[in-house]
Amino acid sequence: MKKWLFYAVILFGNILLYKLSNFHPGTEWVYAVLVIVLFVTSIHGWKKVSSRGMGVIALTALGLFTINSILYLLMASVFTVLFSFILGLVLLPYYYTHREAVITAWWIVISNILITLGISNEVVLWFTIATASIGAVLGFWLKSSMMKMFFSVCFIFSALFLIIIFI
Repeated sequence: MKKWLFYAVILFGNILLYKLSNFHPGTEWVYAVLVIVLFVTSIHGWKKVSSRGMGVIALTALGLFTINSILYLLMASVFTVLFSFILGLVLLPYYYTHREAVITAWWIVISNILITLGISNEVVLWFTIATASIGAVLGFWLKSSMMKMFFSVCFIFSALFLIIIFI
């Protein structure tokens, strides 16, 4: 119960930051910095509440989604890339203790950066297929059920999208 309450508070905090950023145009970068601060505190809180890697992945995806929502069309895409990269750098100290979770979260950060840079959808799809298959193989090799599950699901969905596009 404590774990779910923790994630609900972090979700509420991200939604609140997004809503507040709409009331103060021109100061989006301040709210992006606050999202990074919330992400750092949530990662520290995550260590106390749970040690499962899916929490890091969910918190990273939520932080990136909030940053993208705040900075979308209001600031140059370089700011979104910069804040996404900073969010990824916050994860580096946890690499030795939660290697699989940090690798997977960095995959999400890199995918977000590619999408933000305006790379064509076809290139992003092929990137997703290639890296998700490598991630799934790494998950099987490292015997990490989290990586196996996450990257296998990403590979299956991206392969299905590829089949739908070319049919």
